[in-house]
Amino acid sequence: MGHHNAPRMSRRSVLQIAGGVAAAGAVGSSAAAWSGEPAAAPGAAAFTHPGALHTQEAFDRIAEKVAAGDQPWLSGWDRLTANSHSAPGRVPNPQKTIVRGGGEGENYWILYNDIHAAYQNALRWKITGDTAHGDTARDICNAWSQTLESLDPTYSESRLASGIYGYQFANVGELIRDYEGFDLRRFQELTKAVFYPLNSDFLVRHNGTCDTHYWANWDLCNMVSIMAIGILCDDQALFDEAVDYFHNGAGTGALANAIPFVYDDAGLAQWQETGRDQAHSIMGIGLMGTLCEMAYSQGVDLYAADDHRFRKACEYVARYNLGHDVPYTTYDNCDNVNQTAPGTGGRGQVRPVWERVYHHYAGRLGQDCPNMRETAEANSPRAAAATTAATAAASTSWASAPCSTFSSLAAAAAGPAMRGVTVDARDWRAVITAAQAGDREAMERLVAGWLPLVYNIVGRALDGHADVDDVVQETMLRAVHRLPALRDPDSFRSWLVSIAMRQIRDRARRRERQAAESRARADVPDGTVDFAETTVLRLQLEGQRREVAEAARWLDGEDRQLLSLWWLEVAGELSRGDLAAALGVSRAHAAVRVQRMKERLERARGIVRVLKESNDPKHAGCDGLRALLGRWDGRPGSVWRKRLARHIRGCARCAVSREEIVPAERLLVGLALVPIPAGFALSLALGGKTTAAAAGAGWAAKALAAFGKPVAAATAGVTLAAGGTALLVYERPADPAPRATASPAPPTSGRAGTPPASPPATSRPSTRTPSASTPPATPPGTGGPTSAPAARYGSVVDAVDSPPDPGRPPGSLPHRPERGVTSTVEPDVTLTHRGESATLRGRGYVLVRWQIVTAERGGSLTMPTWTGLEGRLFHAASGGGRRMDDVKPGGAGETWMESPDIGTTVLPEGTQQMWQSEFFWLDGAVTLHQNETGEDYNVFVQPTDHASILRDLHTAPDPATGIVRYGLVRDTGDNRTPVPQYLTRGRPADPATVPQRSRVG
Repeated sequence: MGHHNAPRMSRRSVLQIAGGVAAAGAVGSSAAAWSGEPAAAPGAAAFTHPGALHTQEAFDRIAEKVAAGDQPWLSGWDRLTANSHSAPGRVPNPQKTIVRGGGEGENYWILYNDIHAAYQNALRWKITGDTAHGDTARDICNAWSQTLESLDPTYSESRLASGIYGYQFANVGELIRDYEGFDLRRFQELTKAVFYPLNSDFLVRHNGTCDTHYWANWDLCNMVSIMAIGILCDDQALFDEAVDYFHNGAGTGALANAIPFVYDDAGLAQWQETGRDQAHSIMGIGLMGTLCEMAYSQGVDLYAADDHRFRKACEYVARYNLGHDVPYTTYDNCDNVNQTAPGTGGRGQVRPVWERVYHHYAGRLGQDCPNMRETAEANSPRAAAATTAATAAASTSWASAPCSTFSSLAAAAAGPAMRGVTVDARDWRAVITAAQAGDREAMERLVAGWLPLVYNIVGRALDGHADVDDVVQETMLRAVHRLPALRDPDSFRSWLVSIAMRQIRDRARRRERQAAESRARADVPDGTVDFAETTVLRLQLEGQRREVAEAARWLDGEDRQLLSLWWLEVAGELSRGDLAAALGVSRAHAAVRVQRMKERLERARGIVRVLKESNDPKHAGCDGLRALLGRWDGRPGSVWRKRLARHIRGCARCAVSREEIVPAERLLVGLALVPIPAGFALSLALGGKTTAAAAGAGWAAKALAAFGKPVAAATAGVTLAAGGTALLVYERPADPAPRATASPAPPTSGRAGTPPASPPATSRPSTRTPSASTPPATPPGTGGPTSAPAARYGSVVDAVDSPPDPGRPPGSLPHRPERGVTSTVEPDVTLTHRGESATLRGRGYVLVRWQIVTAERGGSLTMPTWTGLEGRLFHAASGGGRRMDDVKPGGAGETWMESPDIGTTVLPEGTQQMWQSEFFWLDGAVTLHQNETGEDYNVFVQPTDHASILRDLHTAPDPATGIVRYGLVRDTGDNRTPVPQYLTRGRPADPATVPQRSRVG
C-alpha cells in the first residue's frame, strides 16, 4: 500500500558523518544509521576539496588501478581516453550570452561541449598528472569566466541551462581549483553571478507557475547547481539552501514530492515522472544521485533521508525498466496533469546513472538492491565485475553522468544510449558529427536513437498500412546515405523528418492506382495494422486522448501526414520549424494548414464520440444517425466524415456533448513516442542494392566507409530489431581487417590550448600529368588565368591542378543569380549504381558530394558524366574540408581514396582531382549520370545556396574533425569560370562515353 508525502524534516536533522567522507568500501550499520538527533552543519572551513562528485581518495585509488592495468578500471579508462573531448589542446569558444530555447539564436551546445572537454581533461590530469590535460581544462575555464556574462532569461529553458551547465561547470572548477594559472576567484564569481541567480529564482518562483508545474528534473538540476557552487565557493549558505530544499522545498525536486508514493511492503517508491516517460525518470535518478553524492562528500547523508526513500525509488525505476510490473498510484499536480499509468516511452533505455547509487546502497551499506544490481551490471562497462569490485571503485564515478549532456569517465565515450527517445538534434551534435566522420558506433546510436521518431511519423501518416516498414526502412537508408552531405548537424531533425515526409508522399503517389483497385474490391491490404489502435494500446490511452488517436482514422492521407507531424510537435518531439520544413512551406503557411487540419480532426473526434455513445445502451439513440449508418460500409474515411459531421451539426441530440471537450493540443502534450513493436526489423544489409552489387562486405561498409574514416573491417550486414527497444547488431566477417583510427593532433606549442598552426595536411603527389590537349587550370583564388580572358562559354575546362596551401583562406566567391534548382527524382538525390541519373533544372547552386568506397572495390574510377546540357553549367568552388587525395590526419598515411586492403583509387589520366564537396552553378538543365564500373563510389546531389557554400569554404582547418584545408573558389564571375570535365550537350546512348573535354560553347 502506497503512502504519500512523509512529514518533512529540518536540514538540522540530517546525518552528519564525522571526519568527512567515509572510506570507500566501508560497510557498516553505523554509517547508515539514522541518529534522529540534530547535528551541526559543517562550517566553511570544513568543506572538503575536491569534494563534489569526486574526492582525492577516489582519484588516488583509480590512478593506482589504472597504472596496474587492473580490470575493469582499465577498460573504463580506455573509454574515457578514446573520447575526443578528452584530447588536450582544445581551443575554447566562449560566448558573452548563452541562449537555450530561443530557436535560431540558440548556442548552448557551444557551452556544454567546452564543459565536457574541460571536465574530461580535468579527470585525465587528476589521474595521470599530465599537465597538457590540466592546461586544457584551465584554459577553457579561464576563457569562459572572462567572457560569459549571462544566460538569456527570456526563455523558460534558460532554467535548464542554469541548472545543468551550472553544476557541470562548478564540478570542473572544483577539480582544478588549485591548478597553476587557474583564476579560481573569477570562476567562482562567474558561477555566483551568472548561474546561481537563475537557480535560486527558479526554485522560488518556478517561472511564475504553481509550485509543482514543472517536472522533477527542472528542480533537481537547479538544486544540484546551487550545491556544487556552494562547495566550489566555500559558501555554507548556498550548500544549506540546496539541502534545505531537498527536505522542505515546495517544488517537485524536494524528496517527498520527487518520490510521492512509497510502497513499503514491496520496498519500492514511485518516481514523480514515472507517468511521463522513462527517459526523464532515469535522468531524475541521476540528478538526485548527484545531489546525494556531493552532499555525502561533505559529510551530509541525503541518501538515508526518510528511511532511504531514494533507494526505494531507484529500485522502482530500475525494476520497471527491466520489464517488470510495478505498483502505480495516479499522479496529479497543480495543473491537473492526472497520469493514471506508468509511461512506456523510453522504457528499458540505458543512461549512465546506476553505478553511483548502486555502489552507495549495496557497496557502502550492504543493502540488497536486486533491480539496481541487474541494471548496473547490464548497462555499464563493469558488466562482468563482481560486487566487491564495484565497492572498491564505484565511488570514482566511472559512470557518473547524471544526464545526457554531462560525460564522465567510462560513460563519456559511449554517451547516453537514446534508443527509443527522441531529443533535440543539437543534443546529438557530437554523435552526428562522429557518424559523418565514419564512427561506426556513432552511426549505430544515431540510427537506433532516431528510428522511433521516423516510425511514429510514418506509422501515423500511413495509418499502420503494411507499407510502414518499407517506408521507414527507405527513409533510414536514404538518411544514412546522405548524412555526409548534411552541412549543419543542428538541422538533423528537420532534415530527417523532411526525408520521411518525401518518402511518405512518394509512396502515396505510387499507391494511388493500387488504392483505387483496392477500393473497387472493397478489401484491405494484407498486413495492415491500425496505427490508431496501436497508439491506444501501446501508450495506454484513455478517455479523450484515446478519442484523438481514433479520430485520425477519419482523416484523408494528407491530413494524416500533417497530423503525424503536429502530434509530435505538440508532444514536444518536433518544433514548428521542423514541421514547416517537412511540409516545404513557411511557418505562417504551416500554421494555416495545421489549423485547418485541427478543425477536421475536431469534427472527426465528434464522430468518434457520437458513434461510441450510439453503441452505449445507456444513451438513447438517434433515429437519423441509425438510418445514415445503415448505408455506411464501416470503413472510416474523409467522405463519411463529411456526411456524419453534417448530420451531427444539424442534430440537436447528436450535437450535445456529455462532457467538457478538451482541446487536442492539451491532450497530446508530453505524450511519449509509440514504442517500436516487437518483431519490427530494419534491415540495412543491402540497402536497396542488387545482390551482386552488395556482395562481399555489403551495404554497411558502403554506407559507412567514406564518412571520413576508412572502415576496412566492413560489416556483412546490419539489422535493427525491436522488442520494446531498438538494437543494432553487426555481423562481422570472419577475419576483419584492422580499422584505422585517428588521434588528435598535438598542440604546436608548450602551452595547451594555443591554436595550432596551419594543419600539416598533405596531398599525395599526383601520378597523373596533364594531357597535351588539356590547358592549365585556372589558378586557385586568383580570379582568372594569367592569359587573355576568353569570353566564350566553355573555353575553360577543369584540368589537373595542384592542391592549394591548406591554411590559405579562399578568395571571394561571386554571387550569381539563384532562383533554386529542382531534380526530376527528388530534392536530394543519391546515385549509387551505374545507370542511375538525375536531371537538374533551374538557376542556382548544386552540391555534389563524393563518397569513394575503397573497402568495397578498388581500381580505376569511371567518372560520372553530365549530358543534355541546356544553358550553362559552371564549376563554382570545391570544399568539404579536404581533397579526396589528402592524407587523413592521425592515420597511417592513407588518403580518402585508398584502403590498406584494396589499394588506391586511380583516376583517368588528365582528370581533375575531386574534393569531398564540389559546387556548381546551373542556369538551364543538365543530367548527371553515375557510371560506376571499377572503383565503387556514390555521389550525393542536392541544391544549395551561396551562403551555405561560403560557410563550407571558410570552415577553418581542424584535423580533429577531419577538416584539413579551407575550400577553393573557382568562379571568376564570367565565362572564364571553368566548366566541369565530362560535360556535353549531347545525349549519348552510353553516358560513360562522354569525353573528358567536350565542346559545350
